[in-house]
Amino acid sequence: EGGRCADFSPAGARGCTGAQRAGMADRDLDVVVFGATGDSGAVATACLYFRAKQLGVAKWAPAARNLGKLKADVLDKLAASSPGPHGLAPEPPLQADSGDLESLRRMCSRTRCV
Repeated sequence: EGGRCADFSPAGARGCTGAQRAGMADRDLDVVVFGATGDSGAVATACLYFRAKQLGVAKWAPAARNLGKLKADVLDKLAASSPGPHGLAPEPPLQADSGDLESLRRMCSRTRCV
């Protein structure tokens, strides 16, 4: 079968084979924000925290190489506010490092979209 999916949205995966869609359906997270301690990652994390439900995201998690830095620099600041009616608190953060292929595989195996 091979090939790559063109659309990893939770609603569907146009361009994916049936087997690829079935494999993504088994994943427990809709979205993982990889690099959540960087500037763009922190913004994406805040966006999901306050707007995930509006975006159709039911479960999401941040991911970073350094979980202590993620907690101190991003998650603790968000936790000071309520996600409100449109937002969603994250699932426990994932440890993933771009230099560690196995950590990336573990992260990707849990989500539909990175």
